[in-house]
Amino acid sequence: MIKYILNRVLQTVFVLFGVATATFVLTYVVPGDPATLIFDEKVDSTTISNIRHEMAIDENIFTQYFSFLKKMLRLDFGKSYFSNKIVLKTVLSSFYITCKISLVSILISTIFGILFGVFSAINRGDFIDLFLMSGATSFIAMPTFWIAMVLQIIFAFKLNWFPIIGTSNIFLPCIALSLKPASSMSRFTRTTMIGILNQEYIKTARAKGLSNFRIIFVHALKNALISIITLIGMQVGNLLAGSMLVETIFSIPGIGKLVVNSVLKRDLPMIEGCVIYIAFIFVIVNLIVDLLYHIVNPKIRVNSNNNEN
Repeated sequence: MIKYILNRVLQTVFVLFGVATATFVLTYVVPGDPATLIFDEKVDSTTISNIRHEMAIDENIFTQYFSFLKKMLRLDFGKSYFSNKIVLKTVLSSFYITCKISLVSILISTIFGILFGVFSAINRGDFIDLFLMSGATSFIAMPTFWIAMVLQIIFAFKLNWFPIIGTSNIFLPCIALSLKPASSMSRFTRTTMIGILNQEYIKTARAKGLSNFRIIFVHALKNALISIITLIGMQVGNLLAGSMLVETIFSIPGIGKLVVNSVLKRDLPMIEGCVIYIAFIFVIVNLIVDLLYHIVNPKIRVNSNNNEN
């Protein structure tokens, strides 16, 4: 297990290096001059040149790249071009809000997605199964930002049950973010459970007189968790991507809204800090998912050890 974790940590280093390189290249080639954007082209060219020199964006691409890598190793992404705030502190404070919304969304989508999927599997072909899967398919087809806008119009504008914008209103953003993952998880869980419920050991458990609750939630669902955990790990990325638009719609100062504003302003230090931090979260989540495989199913650990030998 220790050797496996060390290998994954080494992979993490290479992944972050690749993400950092790609981020730097993309921000470098994107048209637009941050110095010009700050003053909206209302100052003379000499002042713009001086500002570019202070920002160190007048140097060649290789000098900027190696300077960027040195700062990244020290977790020093500099200060924002526009707010003059330290990038790392801003990213951490924004990510706290996004993390709170994402964790609640993951909890909602996981609980209801698994329950609806199991319920559809044991009622396969019935009206309840058709109703739940039709609803899940519909929500999967809906864009997350559209769901957020509909929820905002109905529950904030029309019914006035929740605030329209702000951090005090996290219920509607969480629902908007969790509907698509919950729908995907319910369909995936249904398909996985149907295959497992047709296995011989499930038929043997029924023949022994075990209760349906024990058969479904102890024997069948335990074996389905391997695939479900993979899907949960993938949904983390979808939630972070969807939070950019949802946070913008609800004016929530999370990392999603921070990325959008930074891209619009071409705030290079903030963009680089946000992307590297999000990539780090992705890698950590994938590592946690892989470790959960070994906890849920010890056979994976045995098979990996045999392959290494």
